[in-house]
Amino acid sequence: MFYKLYYVKYNISNLSPTVLYIFANYVISCYLLIMSQPNIEFSTTCYEKDWELLLKTDRLQLMVDACDYTFSRIVVYINNVNNFDAVAAVCETLKANGTIDAYIRVADHEDDICAKYNIQKHQPGYYYMAQFLTMLELSEGDYHLNF
Repeated sequence: MFYKLYYVKYNISNLSPTVLYIFANYVISCYLLIMSQPNIEFSTTCYEKDWELLLKTDRLQLMVDACDYTFSRIVVYINNVNNFDAVAAVCETLKANGTIDAYIRVADHEDDICAKYNIQKHQPGYYYMAQFLTMLELSEGDYHLNF
């Protein structure tokens, strides 16, 4: 399927033999990885300005469905929100209906992350670094897909 989409869009017959060889190996590697059903965890993060769009609409479910893969776990990381309880209540509903498997508050892990990676709180880019490092530390999958 990927080959057909790529062919229609880019017409791979014009590629050099070397590039075609690399492309073919890439497609085969991706196919073998997907067919082996690796343990892939899906995650996304919500912030103050987007949590309602992400969690109160079907946006999260559409993101997961677009991947056309059965993930080992679907996790929402909550970072830098004003009212954690309101966000957690929506996450509990999503968890109850099976849309997500877990939600994690990044702030609950910031001391461990800062100590492990020698990061100072509130430095420029801190909230983004803390969120990604928390995801990597708490991931239960062999692979991790983050939106």
